[in-house]
Amino acid sequence: ESIMNPIKKEDLPPGLLHGAFDRAHVVFWNDMHFQQFSNETSVIGTYALRACSVVLVASPVGAVLAHIAPLGDEYVRRMMDRFNSLYQPRAVSHFGAERHPWVVIGLMHTGDGDAYTEALPDMNLIINERLVAMGLQPSSSDYKFK
Repeated sequence: ESIMNPIKKEDLPPGLLHGAFDRAHVVFWNDMHFQQFSNETSVIGTYALRACSVVLVASPVGAVLAHIAPLGDEYVRRMMDRFNSLYQPRAVSHFGAERHPWVVIGLMHTGDGDAYTEALPDMNLIINERLVAMGLQPSSSDYKFK
């Protein structure tokens, strides 16, 4: 179930999925998708985050992934409500405790050198609050990519 149109292989940067295109679903800017994993589709991802954030809840049997632009606090809340509408019907069947689900929030930082700043200061807080309200327990780690 997606809010977007299917993509074409030629729309993606060369080598993005390293040969897994036929088994992948790519979520574009301001979109989200639930993917049940099978032999036919075993990969879900996004790219070109720039100042956007990604939210992912995944287990061995499926995933919900959102690519959220920093368009203000209310917009982020609405996107997380949509995320919840994809997650809740599958909360037990795909993401129950016995499935050991992962909860990943990726916030991109803008800036150069070591002077990084969050693209939207409250975005992380809003996303975390909404995930907790969904019954999930996100944790936080910071990584720097070059």
